[in-house]
Amino acid sequence: FPSHDNIQTLIDIYEGNPRYLQIIAHLIQDLFAYDTNKFLELQQPSIDIELTTFLKHTLEGLSSLETEILKFIGNQSGSIPLTDLENHYHLHQDIVNSVQSLKRLYLLSTKLVNERVILEISPVIKKFLSG
Repeated sequence: FPSHDNIQTLIDIYEGNPRYLQIIAHLIQDLFAYDTNKFLELQQPSIDIELTTFLKHTLEGLSSLETEILKFIGNQSGSIPLTDLENHYHLHQDIVNSVQSLKRLYLLSTKLVNERVILEISPVIKKFLSG
């Protein structure tokens, strides 16, 4: 069984997303015979066929504004202050709703830096979009 450290590493890499972790657990079981150390030797995050299919399906279900927001943030090195997004779109409530939806889907995360809310594309999504 995986060590506590390996489990925590996987949770951190896949941002605690239950579906990502379930998919990755199956990959570790099927391809790596439960050896999380071998799996973690791969460049992370690792995106297999099943996770690719899941992400494609997730992205296809986004509204046009949500898709546009992801592309906009992606074009800004994957991370921007929320105020930049609001200033660009001038639609405060729609932006808030879309960001909230993207966060629920684990596509975006937020963090507070120097008293500013920063939006960041998930590392899994960043890798998926660049691949």
